[in-house]
Amino acid sequence: MKKTGFTLIELLIVVVIIGALASLAAPGFSRSIERAKVKDAETVLSSIYTAEKIYRLDQGTFGTLANLTNATNNYLSDPNGSADWAYTVPLSGAAPTSTFTATATRSAGNFNGNTITVTQNFDGSSYGGNHPLRDQ
Repeated sequence: MKKTGFTLIELLIVVVIIGALASLAAPGFSRSIERAKVKDAETVLSSIYTAEKIYRLDQGTFGTLANLTNATNNYLSDPNGSADWAYTVPLSGAAPTSTFTATATRSAGNFNGNTITVTQNFDGSSYGGNHPLRDQ
């Protein structure tokens, strides 16, 4: 009777090949996750930009994040209140003010401390900041 199957050496070779492929894919996967978090930050900053424009039409000045997120005004949900939010977003300037800058600062991970910013001069297509994956 002839036995068929894989030898232990053949199985070890397959495991080594799979491990090598996984180690090559991991950095690309983590960059993809970070790019998604950057896009999330840009979306929140875009919401802040829109809320600031509406607030300015209503109030005559730009507001602080507290002005935009308080229950009375309700221009914006507080982006810092989400448990899975990877950034902190302070909004500079005390109301009343004629300018605003919102900066999303990465608060954990390999890109901790990198920033994405939006100002009142935002043209709808570009952001400032120093995050290396911002424009990718």
